[in-house]
Formats: sequence, C-alpha cells, structure tokens
Amino acid sequence: MLEGDRNSRNSSSGGSIQELLRALDEHPNRNALFAEIGELLVRRLAEAEADRGRERAEEPEEPEEMVEPEAEEPEEPEELVEPEAEEPEDHARECGHGCGSREEV
Repeated sequence: MLEGDRNSRNSSSGGSIQELLRALDEHPNRNALFAEIGELLVRRLAEAEADRGRERAEEPEEPEEMVEPEAEEPEEPEELVEPEAEEPEDHARECGHGCGSREEV
C-alpha cells in the first residue's frame, strides 16, 4: 500500500486510522497481530449476526400479504320480461268495475 493512498483515505477520519496503520507497520510481529485482528473481526461479526437474529425473533411478524381472489365475471342479470299489457276489455272482465271500454261484465 502506498503512503499517499493511506493519507488520502484517512484525511476524513481525523488521523486515527493513519496512527493505527503506522503502529501496525512498526509492530515487530505484524503477521501475528493481523491474525489476532482477523479473529476479533470474525468474533464481532458472529456476535452482530446473533444480535440481528435475536432482534428479528423479538419483532412481531408482519402479516402475510393477502392475495385477493381473482374477480369472478359478474353474472348477467336475467332479462326482465315485462308483463303483457292487459287489454281494457280483459281487465273489465276480470275486475268487474267497468274501467275498460266495455261496461261491467
């Protein structure tokens, strides 16, 4: 890694990463230190995954999305059959009050 790259990436971190990298470069047993850091990172990652799993278990389950049944085709209404108009003379015969053209039967 080039020194210029380190400085450009660490300028926003306030120098703490730059100090860490310098300490790592100067450490007499760098490989062992990197191995230990790797183990710590793996352990932290496992802990974070376990925490997320517990959080998910504590959260109430969201109801499953309701699937609406397919809309059935509306039934065609039965054709209304209008009653045939009564002839006035038929009406007069049936009711007997003389409302038709003929007198009471």
